[in-house]
Amino acid sequence: MCSFSDQSPAPPACLRATLAAVVKTDPAEAIKELGLDPDRVNVMGGGTAIGHPLGATGIRLTGTLARILEAKGGRYGCSNACVGGGQGVATIIEREDY
Repeated sequence: MCSFSDQSPAPPACLRATLAAVVKTDPAEAIKELGLDPDRVNVMGGGTAIGHPLGATGIRLTGTLARILEAKGGRYGCSNACVGGGQGVATIIEREDY
């Protein structure tokens, strides 16, 4: 999960990070390769760090992301999760009252 608190008009860095996460196993490597600020990626930890009940990963990550955007004044955020068997899902949200 990543969120941004800057004035970016679009979330390309987050989308690139999500795509990189699909093919990378080391987040630090993806952050370095994409030139991302590590302080802006996984700001509250990922799914394992924040914890979630079985079957509730998507809502847990997306709900946490919405709260982070509100708290940090961010506009766009992206949450992503692996599904298994090489699959994954990503959600990009925008805070309307930005």
